[in-house]
Amino acid sequence: MIDFGMAAAGPSGSKILAEFGAEVIVAEPIQGTSTRWMTMYYDFWSDGKKSVPIDVKNPEGKEVLLKLVASADVFMSNFRAKALRSLGLTYEDLKKVNPGIIYAVLYGWGKEGPLKDSPAYDITAFWARGGYMRDMAEKGSILVAPQGVADCSMGEILAAGISAALYHKEKTGEGTELHTSIFNQAIYLNNFQSIGVQFGEEFQKTRLAPTEALVNTYRCKDGEYVLMFDNQFDRHFFKILEALGRKDLAGDPRWSKIEDTKWDKAPELVAILDEAFARLTSDEAVAALSAIDVSIEKCCSFKDTLSDPQVLENKYLFDWELSSGPHKGETIKMPATPIFIDGENNAADFKRAPRLGEHTMELLTSVGYTEEQIRDLAARKIVTLGKE
Repeated sequence: MIDFGMAAAGPSGSKILAEFGAEVIVAEPIQGTSTRWMTMYYDFWSDGKKSVPIDVKNPEGKEVLLKLVASADVFMSNFRAKALRSLGLTYEDLKKVNPGIIYAVLYGWGKEGPLKDSPAYDITAFWARGGYMRDMAEKGSILVAPQGVADCSMGEILAAGISAALYHKEKTGEGTELHTSIFNQAIYLNNFQSIGVQFGEEFQKTRLAPTEALVNTYRCKDGEYVLMFDNQFDRHFFKILEALGRKDLAGDPRWSKIEDTKWDKAPELVAILDEAFARLTSDEAVAALSAIDVSIEKCCSFKDTLSDPQVLENKYLFDWELSSGPHKGETIKMPATPIFIDGENNAADFKRAPRLGEHTMELLTSVGYTEEQIRDLAARKIVTLGKE
């Protein structure tokens, strides 16, 4: 597989395929892909891949890339369509050298439409235009969007599409062109919201006036917040009140059905629950409601997850020594790819990221170049050789 990607969204897909056993060749710029400069994250995006830096704008460099493509099953990129056209790396171009190639591209906005050649990032195409920053924020506010959520989830979609295309090729011998986009992912993942707004649903809310009082955050005595999610009114409502020390409200006619805990009636119940939760620590609240099978959790920080026993016992994180950058040699907690095969995820077989040009000699000799030719290309800065 040729990974002609940059940043995170495309390479996060080839990373998964590398973990599944694919030979992933990163055809990166001669000075290195942009993720190399994100030194704390480089190992995560690039584990198990091979590096061949190429100046593809040089005709000889493009020839090098096309020879690699001719021997590959998959060409993956997340460059804009106009960039791939200008480089002569469209599906039609690559089919000429490899009719069975699987051509997988992750666009920002999509292959068509007025934005098809516009720059796009996780934070713009997913969070901003996708609706999340506005409608997922508390009413009267707007989210400060994190980055990386769409990038990682796009990699999973891309890896799934490529896997399906490989299966199709195995059965038919045919190559395939497939594509997706960050904006497409935003629309797909907000399916609940995009359907709901068509029926009058509003998703901006405040915790004092939520849609549902039983699906809300509450501040506890220790200053920590908990999130309660309960949609089993008949089974749980009066048990919740009793667990929170408000047994006196059992049978109160104000709350005879679940609709009495929602919409315009929610604030009154929220005020009562606020007082009840404020008398308990977050640990006490979680213990009391968990005991009656209500879904409740502390609102944790990212840092909290690093020591979460549920995370550690399931090997969702594993210890890893960084292989490059100013933190080289430091051991950190690395997130594992979230799928287990025969009881194992990638934690046990995680491999270091490639050094720049580490595999140039190996891979170019495999497609017919001599060592002398490769050294000449490196001397003229058409490819980069790793340090020997």
